[in-house]
Amino acid sequence: MAAIIMLGSLIEGILIDATTTRPVSVPPRSDLNRIGLDDLLALARDNGWIGNDVTRYPCAALRQYRNLVHPRAQMRMPGPPPDRGTVELCWPVVRAVLNDLISTREKPTTPSTPSGQPAHRGRHPQRG
Repeated sequence: MAAIIMLGSLIEGILIDATTTRPVSVPPRSDLNRIGLDDLLALARDNGWIGNDVTRYPCAALRQYRNLVHPRAQMRMPGPPPDRGTVELCWPVVRAVLNDLISTREKPTTPSTPSGQPAHRGRHPQRG
């Protein structure tokens, strides 16, 4: 159960970072200071950061199990608690979110000098 809770927290943290570091063309449905995992996933989907396929059923299961961090939610959950098989179902969802975020990030630009040549980073080239 702890692994699933951590996977949900990982996605939530990464998506919170994305909302502060990426341009947002479609605004969030709620205040970014109070936004939950459901709305973060919708925001990422609406802005094209992650695919629609990721936000459907697989994330629904992960979101449901992520809420088990609350003891009362655990008590209300019907059936047996999540097990290793559940984690193995949730891990590909996390990988898909991460892969989508990586593939949709803006590539950093290389700063250039006034002459238009790329600036050197780190050690200066030897002059001869």
